[in-house]
Amino acid sequence: MARSTPVILRGSLLRSIRGPYAALILPVVALRKVFRLWYELIVHLMWSELIEGKPAESELLTLLAFLVLCLLSLLSFYLRAYNSLILIGCFLLWFIDYQLAKGQFLRGRAGASVSLVCRGDWVLWQRQAEDGSSDYLKFARVEVAQLSVQRTSVRGGAFRDVLGSVWQVYVERQDHSRLLFHESRSLIDALNQAKSAARAFAVPVVLLDSEGCGPYAAAALGYSGRSADPTLADIPNPIPNTIQCHSSPQQWHIYSQWRLSSTGHLLRQLAQRCGFLFFTLLVANLMLIWGGLLHGWGAFVLGFSDVWVISLAAPLVRWRMFLGLGLAASVLLIQAARLSREEHLYITRDTLTFCLNNKRIAQVPTAAIEAVLFVRQPFPAVLVITPDQAIEIRELQQEGEFQMLALQLNHALTVLWDK
Repeated sequence: MARSTPVILRGSLLRSIRGPYAALILPVVALRKVFRLWYELIVHLMWSELIEGKPAESELLTLLAFLVLCLLSLLSFYLRAYNSLILIGCFLLWFIDYQLAKGQFLRGRAGASVSLVCRGDWVLWQRQAEDGSSDYLKFARVEVAQLSVQRTSVRGGAFRDVLGSVWQVYVERQDHSRLLFHESRSLIDALNQAKSAARAFAVPVVLLDSEGCGPYAAAALGYSGRSADPTLADIPNPIPNTIQCHSSPQQWHIYSQWRLSSTGHLLRQLAQRCGFLFFTLLVANLMLIWGGLLHGWGAFVLGFSDVWVISLAAPLVRWRMFLGLGLAASVLLIQAARLSREEHLYITRDTLTFCLNNKRIAQVPTAAIEAVLFVRQPFPAVLVITPDQAIEIRELQQEGEFQMLALQLNHALTVLWDK
C-alpha cells in the first residue's frame, strides 16, 4: 500500500533583538528602571489621592516615596556640577541602544524556522533554532481548530523598549493550545501564510481580538463590545461625536473631527507616550531645588549657617534647566501634532482612499476589500484588508471612535455594493 505524499508548510520566526553590550551599561539600565518605578508610583499616588479622592492605600508607602525623594534630591544637589552630564550621557546611551535595536527590528532577519509536515491523519510541528536545537510535537490532524493571527509588541535592546509590532500566526488546537508557525511585520504576509496552512487543514483563519463582518473576524462588530447589526440606526448611545459621515449617491466621506473633548484625550495620550521623558527632566531639576532646600535647612539646624534661605537661589536656576525642559516641550509638541491629525476616508464604488489631513496615505479598489476589522490589542486600530494590501488606521483617541469608524465604513461599503 503506497504511503501518502506529505504536505510540508514552512514558516519563519524573526530573530530576537538583543543588545550584546547590555552588561556594559547595566547600571544605567538599572537607574532607568528605578526612575520608571518611582514615576509609576508617584503617578499612582497622585491619581488616587488628588484626582479620584481615595485615601492613601498605605501611609508607609507614601512616606517611603517621600524619603526616597529626599535622599535622591540631596544626592542630586551634591552632584549638581555633573547633573547635566549624567542626564545627557544616559539619554545618549538610551538613544544609541534604541536606534541599534530599531535597525535590527526593521531589517527583520529570520531567526528560527518552523515547519508543519502533514502526512495522513498526523501533523508534525518542528521548530529549528539558530543554534541548531529543535523542538518537535506530533498531533492528530483533526485537533487543528483554526489558524490564528495576532499582533504583539516587540521589545528589544538593553532597555527593553517597544520597537514596534509583529503579526504572529498560530496553529490553534481544539484544546486552545497554540503552536507558533510564522512571524512577520506585514499583515498581508502573515495572512497569506495563515491561509496556506488553513487550506491544508480545511479550517478558518481568525484574527484574534477583532470585530467585524466577513472573513478573519473573531466576533461580530458591535459598539462597546455589544453585539450590534452593522447599520447606523442600531448603534447604542452614547456615540462619539468626533466621527462624522457625509454621503451622496456617488461618494461617502467618513472622517474624524476635533472636538473640545478631544483635548483631554490628547493630553492623556501625550502623558502615556512622553510622560516619562518629561517627568525625568522635570524631576531632575526639581530634585536639585529640593536638595538645596534640604541642605540649607540642615546646615541652619546644625548651626553651620545663620542664614540658610539666601543660599538656596545660588546655583539652582540655570540655563541648562530651561534647555532640558524646552527639549521636552518640543517632543510634546511634535507628538501632539501627530496625534491631532484628522483621518479621512473617501469611498466610491471604485476606490477607497485614506488620507491624514490633506495627505493621501493609501488607496485600494473597493471591490477588492475582503474585510473591515476593529482590533484592540496591543493598541486599537481599524484594518481595511484586501488580498494585496492592508490599510491601518490607528491615530484616533478613544476605543469608541475606532468602533464607530468601522461601523460607518462597513455600512458605507454595504450600501455601495448593494447598488
